[in-house]
Amino acid sequence: MELSPTPSQWISKPFNIMNINHIYHLVFFTIGISLGIVTTLYFKSFSFQLQYFLNYHVTTPSSSSPLPQYYQPPAPPASAPDSSVSNTASNSMTRSKVFDLVHNMSDQELFLKAIEVEEGMKSNTSIPKVAFLFLAKGALPLGPLWEKFFKGNEDAERRLLANALVDDPSNERFVLLSESCIPLFNFTTIYTYLLRSSLSFLNIFDDPRKPGRGRYNPLMSPAINLTQWRKGSQWFELHRNLAFSVVSDTKYYPIFQKYCLPPCYMDEHYIPTFVHMMYGGMNSNRSVTFVDWSRGGPHPRKFGWGDVTDELLNGMSLRF
Repeated sequence: MELSPTPSQWISKPFNIMNINHIYHLVFFTIGISLGIVTTLYFKSFSFQLQYFLNYHVTTPSSSSPLPQYYQPPAPPASAPDSSVSNTASNSMTRSKVFDLVHNMSDQELFLKAIEVEEGMKSNTSIPKVAFLFLAKGALPLGPLWEKFFKGNEDAERRLLANALVDDPSNERFVLLSESCIPLFNFTTIYTYLLRSSLSFLNIFDDPRKPGRGRYNPLMSPAINLTQWRKGSQWFELHRNLAFSVVSDTKYYPIFQKYCLPPCYMDEHYIPTFVHMMYGGMNSNRSVTFVDWSRGGPHPRKFGWGDVTDELLNGMSLRF
């Protein structure tokens, strides 16, 4: 037999369902209120932080409203307000803009810019630097070795020189290297060696053979005579004054551009001849890179992986 529900049971079921619905509504209402409060506090905090960030970077703090302690630079001398923080950021942005700018310049624009920078830095008193210029066909195969060398001390030739002159007025010495060069001494030794010398390091010589004087073009006369013609390795080290003279040369460089054609190669003759003619007293007449011309021929000896031994490297080191 099937029992029918009593009236009291009919009443209690709707009542229980209503209670559950009220509980659900209360829970959802509480969650909504909590989310609203959290969201409001978050946006207020974000707005305050954004406003503080903008005020800090856009406005200049006055003496009546000092910066928080963790932004406060060391106390400067009374006569020279400290602007090191702003100067560092400004210099970084300026260097980045200059870097992008010079790489978009034509050769002539870049050389003129280098001259302009040199004219304006007569009173520069920064710590002198050595600029290492890599003339490479692509990525440096010995890049990791050079990164270790620099770690903790952080027309291609003229353009590289002009870039380095424009990039940093503190660059006092300029070393041109190939992608296959390796350092024989550490950075400190090389830096000290170069900065203590008042001379540049170019290996310049008179080669009477066909690979030397045989490349001279008589059309270069009378500006350049055969007796002034010189040859040398393109891997050089130049003092800033001499580097500036090379970049600003408007007399002899155009002659080489016009008349030094294969088998004449400008990278082996222009700078050696120019320095010999105009600035011989500023050159030590030796190179900071090891170059072996003993085998003869138009180019120096090329060293392969099989040639590089401890004995060879030690022998090179003893020559310096």
